[in-house]
Amino acid sequence: MFKVRFHLKNGKHFMHWQITDTKTSEKQYIDPNKNNLVLKGAKLVNSVKTAQWIKANNLKQVCAWVECEEVVIAPVTPVNGFNQEACYNPMRCDHWHTREDHSVNLDGLQCDYMITTGRKVFY
Repeated sequence: MFKVRFHLKNGKHFMHWQITDTKTSEKQYIDPNKNNLVLKGAKLVNSVKTAQWIKANNLKQVCAWVECEEVVIAPVTPVNGFNQEACYNPMRCDHWHTREDHSVNLDGLQCDYMITTGRKVFY
């Protein structure tokens, strides 16, 4: 199992995708400008309480990620067949949502495949 999230801590891997192997805790960082990630057996995960704390305190803290069974690192290519974007910004909304409608709660959404392109996640 893997946890994939966008890394926002200052430093060498700022604004990269962080892939964590949950069995070994090994981390890998992927530049979103150079690679897409194909996430197999994917689920959107969120800690609503942490997201609400972030908004109230204007501080960064890990609160959302994609859990998946497998991660395939691919060259940047156009995303075909994935037309729904899952968005997350705890400063604006305390759950995963669609680009068009923040009231659509995507927390817990499970898909056979999700894909990243740049900083975006599509399902």
